[in-house]
Amino acid sequence: MSVSQRVLLSLSVLLLPQSAWALSCTANIGNINFGAVNVLSGANPLATASAPVSVTCSRGLLELPGDATVCVYLGDGTGGWDSSTQRFMRLGTNPLGYNLYKDAARSQIWGSIGVFGASGPKRYVFSSGTVLIILGGSSTINDTIYASINPGQNTAPVGNYTSSFTAPHTLVRFANGNVACPASGGSSIGTFNVSANVTANCSISAQDLNFGVASSLPAARDQNTSINVACTNAAPWSVGLSNGNNFSGSRRMRLGNTASYISYGLFRDAARTQAWSTGTGNVVNGSGTGGSQTLTVYGRVPAQATPAAGTFVDTVVATITF
Repeated sequence: MSVSQRVLLSLSVLLLPQSAWALSCTANIGNINFGAVNVLSGANPLATASAPVSVTCSRGLLELPGDATVCVYLGDGTGGWDSSTQRFMRLGTNPLGYNLYKDAARSQIWGSIGVFGASGPKRYVFSSGTVLIILGGSSTINDTIYASINPGQNTAPVGNYTSSFTAPHTLVRFANGNVACPASGGSSIGTFNVSANVTANCSISAQDLNFGVASSLPAARDQNTSINVACTNAAPWSVGLSNGNNFSGSRRMRLGNTASYISYGLFRDAARTQAWSTGTGNVVNGSGTGGSQTLTVYGRVPAQATPAAGTFVDTVVATITF
């Protein structure tokens, strides 16, 4: 009699999520805010700023530890670029040129595919010599992105300029090993913004007014001089003139420390009917262009009794309000 036995084998398969097998990397960049910017300052660069960068990689439970390479690409942002040297923040259609850099010296532009392609992305390596990603663990490299606003933008109007780096403008690619940047794949990083506030600023300078030489004052003597103002584009301004050091019913020039004076007037118009002093209705108003604007000061010494011989002077202060 034969006896047979049967043995039943129970087989099972454990399915693990893809993250348990694969390397995964992400990046984040903080907002870049230049704050208040004076485009008339003549500084080079006009302003600088920076923001934190963090790059994090993690390994799956079933993946061996080792080096990893991460490449972060930055495009032109919503403000666009000039296809050559700079990115833009914008106030409506008004541009403000700036750039993003990999280094504190601001010599290496941080680029992307097709946008500052020659400069390229910034490459990070997680390695045993720096940061080793262990089995089933994660590591982070902390870095800084640097930015500067380019000089020579005097005509930028007053206002808040912005550019956003959203999904179409950023990319992260990564691979195992200390290798070159991968040629395909990748995903966007989180949105970050670049902003600057172009503030109103002005400068003012004036030329002396000389009524010349006279032996008597039987008739009015007229002379002109000029004031130059330079204000940020679209910034409203007003220029007032003080009454001088010797005012008494009218402006007066004085002979040294004596009690001898010559009265005179300063006007906003060539007909010399609109007095130029301070206060509403007596000042000259305008709007900045980013360049120099010339104002004419019309002076008159009215006919008057001839005082003692000598040089008569007065000091008038021109004040610009913006």
